[in-house]
Amino acid sequence: MYGFYVGGEAVEGGRRFAVRFPYDGSVVAEVCQPQEADYERALAAAVAAYEDGAQPAHTRVAVLERAASLIESRAGELAATITLEAGKVKRDAEVEVSRAANTLRLSADALRNLNQQVVRCDLAQGTHQRFGILMRFPVGVLFAITPFNFPLNLVCHKLGPAIAAGCAVVLKPSRKTPLSALKLAEILYEAGLDRRFLSVLPSTAELAERYVGDERFAALSFTGSSAVGWHLKSKFSGRRVTLECGGNAAAIVCADCDIEHAVARCALAPFANAGQVCISLQRLLVERQIYDAFLERLLEKVRRLRVGDPRNAQTNVGPMIDDASVKKAMEWVEEALERGAKALTPYKVEGRLFAPLVLEDVAHECRAWKDEIFAPVVCVEAFDDFAEAVRLVDESRYGLQAGIFARDMRRILYAYRRINVGALLVNEVPTWRQDQMPYGGNKESGLGREGPLYALEELTEPRLLIINA
Repeated sequence: MYGFYVGGEAVEGGRRFAVRFPYDGSVVAEVCQPQEADYERALAAAVAAYEDGAQPAHTRVAVLERAASLIESRAGELAATITLEAGKVKRDAEVEVSRAANTLRLSADALRNLNQQVVRCDLAQGTHQRFGILMRFPVGVLFAITPFNFPLNLVCHKLGPAIAAGCAVVLKPSRKTPLSALKLAEILYEAGLDRRFLSVLPSTAELAERYVGDERFAALSFTGSSAVGWHLKSKFSGRRVTLECGGNAAAIVCADCDIEHAVARCALAPFANAGQVCISLQRLLVERQIYDAFLERLLEKVRRLRVGDPRNAQTNVGPMIDDASVKKAMEWVEEALERGAKALTPYKVEGRLFAPLVLEDVAHECRAWKDEIFAPVVCVEAFDDFAEAVRLVDESRYGLQAGIFARDMRRILYAYRRINVGALLVNEVPTWRQDQMPYGGNKESGLGREGPLYALEELTEPRLLIINA
């Protein structure tokens, strides 16, 4: 049984909920369920801690560095936890643990390099005795809400910059995957974090939503679906909001590209983590003159992907998170097939195992094309007109990341100027991310940017001191 943390204090007892292994539905653990009184205590502890002042900057850096080392020392345990609660394949879970340690180190580096300035105030007559100091201060208490698909690293992306900034945090991890977040809290406390600065409440979404409007929260950082994110923003009364939401990421493959490289990068990107990635490659537009050759090579690689038990080191694609997600994806696929799409790989679903599916000629009105399917499905089609391909990529309510495989810089720059996304990746799939990047989306895909340095700026505000010497 796992408890939860209120102001650093472990709380056990009361009602519990089960965390289940997505592969077979078996119970991995039982977790105590926070109630309204726990939110009240957590918020009171966070406000008191913030008002008392954060640990010194050198201490916060040391905490983040020690926590990163502790993550590495417990890498096997943490990776196994990610696999069991999220169904992530063994290799990808190990990569996530490594990234989580790096995210905390990047947060420490961001604090070391946070810009503090001396401002000249002696440029007008009679001002020669004056100068200014510009420093950044934490905004206050952060409400952080994280999803199931990266249950450790995305939590680090919330907590690392918040600790660096000196913000107190109330964290609501996904109830599907709370164990990684609870273990991370233990690691941070062991690393020396002032325990009052972090509460971890794996509550129901309904209870969390009740507190989104609480004026004691100065900032909200949410990663999850677009519908939920923008709904929560409408209820939030604080000053700062960062939303990292969904997408239906696209890539354009031009005839002048390195076709073998493009195939290699596109063959796994739609299916990693069973397609449950905000920047999963969902739409793939290939120039007609190379379409057949590209598709032949792509399908050959996709058919070799192994689907199965995520604990097996040879598995490439594990289970989807729950039955509801599988049902939604199946409905969208069947809608596309009924509207004339063709399945180029077997449409095969066994329990929560959804075989990698390549769909051709999906009608653009279908949800599998225009919305976020969050499943191991990719829609492919040929294009003749490059400008039209760019228009199709941008013709989306989402704008997280996009990719283009090309050598012609005129085409690359044309796409860069016209596709309204947070990032355009050249000769790379839109699924690629490094943790130090300014990561985030435009349109319905989000608001603000993550990546420790950029998140640290979101969680601090400049304050100027003018001195007349």
